[in-house]
Amino acid sequence: MNLATMKHTENSTDTGIVSAEASRRIERSLEELLSERLRRRESAAVSPGQVSLKEIQAQLEKFLGDNIEHHFAVQNLKRMSGGGANESYRFNLVRADLSETLVLRIKALGACCETHVPREFQMMQAVFGVLPTAKPYWVAADHAHFGAPALICGFVPGIQAPPSAVVKATGMGTRYGEPLRKLLAPQFVRYEATLHAFDWETCNLDHFDKPRPGTTDAIDWRLAFWDRVWEEDKIEEHPTMLLARDWLWANRPIVDRVSLLHGDFRNGNFLYAPETGEITGVLDWELCSLGDRHCDLGYTMLRAWGHDGPDGKFLNSGLMDTEAFIAEYERVSGLKVDSTRLHYYLVFAIYWSAVALYATAIRNADARLTQLDVMYNLIAGKGGFDIGELNRLVVEK
Repeated sequence: MNLATMKHTENSTDTGIVSAEASRRIERSLEELLSERLRRRESAAVSPGQVSLKEIQAQLEKFLGDNIEHHFAVQNLKRMSGGGANESYRFNLVRADLSETLVLRIKALGACCETHVPREFQMMQAVFGVLPTAKPYWVAADHAHFGAPALICGFVPGIQAPPSAVVKATGMGTRYGEPLRKLLAPQFVRYEATLHAFDWETCNLDHFDKPRPGTTDAIDWRLAFWDRVWEEDKIEEHPTMLLARDWLWANRPIVDRVSLLHGDFRNGNFLYAPETGEITGVLDWELCSLGDRHCDLGYTMLRAWGHDGPDGKFLNSGLMDTEAFIAEYERVSGLKVDSTRLHYYLVFAIYWSAVALYATAIRNADARLTQLDVMYNLIAGKGGFDIGELNRLVVEK
């Protein structure tokens, strides 16, 4: 590519960014994220692939040296399995006579859901001590130290699914078995209820725009975000997506109380102790936001995460049927569940899932922007399932 062509591409990209930013109201941190993504895509950068442990060790020691005044040592660095849109590493940080097991999580560029690491870090700070979750220690907000934004947090012991269970992609369809399910279900509901009832006003959340109660601010910003993602990532238009988008904009509900939202609260995103069935940690806060509690609830209740129980009732996230779930949630949180808003956010959850899987995952995999290309091509099939669900819930309604 010659200089003139490069300059034209840069100008075209910047023009596209200005146009996108002017047409929608998106939270400022997420707007910057999407604009940076567009620049990265237009530069034709490809995923660098997996970095060696030796390189990670050097990067980690350099970063910690900039943040720790006294002598320390990084020991037993190991790559962790799973992690989805993150490269995760477990290590021991030794300071004087203290040794802590910590986790380094480096954002994998080209993820199907573009997320903002400083927001995730601040949300983890807000909920630490309120919910069982890893203690956040440090955040690397830019690409300087690890080639991508990253954070370091405490290590939480536990497992995600029964060892005998067939491994499910992203937790879909996990079956815990009756004895374990009955132990996990009330804890799972309690933690979601506790999160939504928590008074977050004194927390430092300056990477978030604050939606106003009694307005549609929060859902307006989220719809605008996914509208822009769809426009930039779609392979082709789809009539169901157009109809669902119009329905979502036309039926936006007013939020009565602004809550902390996890954004991905479901099976597969918590750990538990296999010996006791105690939930030891709620994971994966990348999709966190401020908004209507029904947004989390609708996502938790997606059919993709659950299955029918022995009595034929659908178990949300494989744990509890809807009637019992709502009753327990209302009892613990003191907050009411509105059926109309719950239906709306169920549709919204399916819609943005379809955008992420039916558009972004395929485009990023095809453009070699991610080292998760095989997985993204595989889970793109769920985007087709989402289209069918949107037809069922919106088009055929």
